[in-house]
Amino acid sequence: MSAQQIKIRRAEVNDLENLRAFWKKEEVYSLDLEKVFTEFQLLFKEDEILGCVRLTVIGKEGVVQSLLLQSIDDQVGASDLVWSRIEKIAENHGLVRIWIGKELGPIEGFSPVDAELKSKVEGRRRIPIDGYVKIIKEDVESLLSPEKEFELFQQTIVGERERLLEGASKWRRLALATCLLILSVLMIYALANYFVPTIE
Repeated sequence: MSAQQIKIRRAEVNDLENLRAFWKKEEVYSLDLEKVFTEFQLLFKEDEILGCVRLTVIGKEGVVQSLLLQSIDDQVGASDLVWSRIEKIAENHGLVRIWIGKELGPIEGFSPVDAELKSKVEGRRRIPIDGYVKIIKEDVESLLSPEKEFELFQQTIVGERERLLEGASKWRRLALATCLLILSVLMIYALANYFVPTIE
């Protein structure tokens, strides 16, 4: 089957029954997969699921796993379709990197994870730092120099101070208005009692 006949989209609720049958046929079925079935992209023709791939979004990172294309004759074309779809999703979500485990690599465009990047993401759950990674775009926030970080910190502090002062100013104006209103009521009451003659 040519890859041109295949379409790809995100799994939906009404796909679950067919997806469950596909997983069982591929001997990978588990209840854990059902719990995250919306993370799967499905390759299909008409109503038949021919393959699937799971993309888990973790912050700005995308982790690809459970790539199943064995039922498709045109493996190269299907693979191109999958990675084109994943890169589009990564762009839409603003992801900075796509990760794959050792079992899926090496794949063209992906590189082994270097020591610097490992230290940056080490400790984050479910990111396969012993696998391969593809840089989509520079993670600007993590590349800031200490001077730039301090400058941004100062700007944040100044902005918060201005916000607090503005809030305090509003409360002062409200308190003054309340005091003036009370004083006006007291003066009106005093004047009214002064001019009203006493009945003896």
